[in-house]
Amino acid sequence: MSPSAWLVAHLVAVAVLAGVGWVVQLVVYPAFGLVGAAEWARYHDRHMRAITRVVTVPWLVQGVSTAALLLAPGAVGLPAAAVLAALALVTVAATVGAAVPVHGRLGAVPGPSELSTLLRANLVRTLAWTASTALAAALLL
Repeated sequence: MSPSAWLVAHLVAVAVLAGVGWVVQLVVYPAFGLVGAAEWARYHDRHMRAITRVVTVPWLVQGVSTAALLLAPGAVGLPAAAVLAALALVTVAATVGAAVPVHGRLGAVPGPSELSTLLRANLVRTLAWTASTALAAALLL
């Protein structure tokens, strides 16, 4: 694939992830606090399975396209590819360093500190995906 084709793939992936991130930020995580204790474990388990299905392919495409752009940046340029890679690393760090551990502890009904941590981690990665979307779109102009 050409660098411009990789950039288009990257743009589509990060735009999808940004959209999902904003829905999670504004709708899904705030609604966690409305789920009762009796329903929580089942609700959270279903959320985790469903969200994994939604984000797996675009996140994989983001990773592969980022690597491709770093290895052969072409007209995109290495500095822009490096910025896209840095933004991708931010999303991984926020997910692995904060969101995944909190989700792992959510066997009980989430308290305000867990919800706050999830919202912060998600905001960081959503802003990174949004910035990636803007940069990739600008590079295609």
